[in-house]
Amino acid sequence: MKNHDQQRSASHVPGIAASAVDAPSPRANKPANPHLISLAQYRRREGLADDLAVLQFCNADSVVPALCDEACDVENDGRCSHGCPAPLLAMGII
Repeated sequence: MKNHDQQRSASHVPGIAASAVDAPSPRANKPANPHLISLAQYRRREGLADDLAVLQFCNADSVVPALCDEACDVENDGRCSHGCPAPLLAMGII
């Protein structure tokens, strides 16, 4: 049998307001980016076979198309005006 302290919810933690714990995160209500495309879609669009080809493609230039359906150009560590990341950023390399 669990003791009473272990059964308490996070909203009963001393020093933490219940509203701060129970409130949804700001990202939970954020809609999905309609311009964002997957890495697989990006590879097809750019004619790249695999992630290694994406890496080589991105290292060949300082400005590359973002993972955006508008094909916005971005620096390798940036995001376009629609909020879509550069491929290396999306892959977690940068």
